Amino acid sequence: MNAFYARNVWLVMIFCLLLRLVKTIISNIMMKRMFVMALAVVGLLGTSTAVKAQERLPEYLQAEKFTQDKLGTMLFSTTVDPHWFQQGNSFWYQYKTSEGTFWYVVNPNTRSKTLLFDREEMASQLTEIVQDPF
Repeated sequence: MNAFYARNVWLVMIFCLLLRLVKTIISNIMMKRMFVMALAVVGLLGTSTAVKAQERLPEYLQAEKFTQDKLGTMLFSTTVDPHWFQQGNSFWYQYKTSEGTFWYVVNPNTRSKTLLFDREEMASQLTEIVQDPF
């Protein structure tokens, strides 16, 4: 009986080990499935956030056109600072554009505005005087 009993004990031990092994394999499979499902959920959440960011991207590109640095290159003079002559009947002011700075003389009585001087003519005269092209 001892041999029979010993053999049954070994069979029970092997059965327990096999059961533990199957249980470990099943739990590993379940863990892997849960891990894959968790990755899928995270991936879906990540892609929806990326899609929202891409949808807003044109708005950000539009807003970048109006940053302080870029506006500084597009806007020059936005106001007129009049400098009145001593007689008081006209004034001059400077105005900056993308083509450069211009100076104007304004006579409010006659409602006229004229350039203070021709920039190209002035540049040609300065080039003759200093012998260095402007």
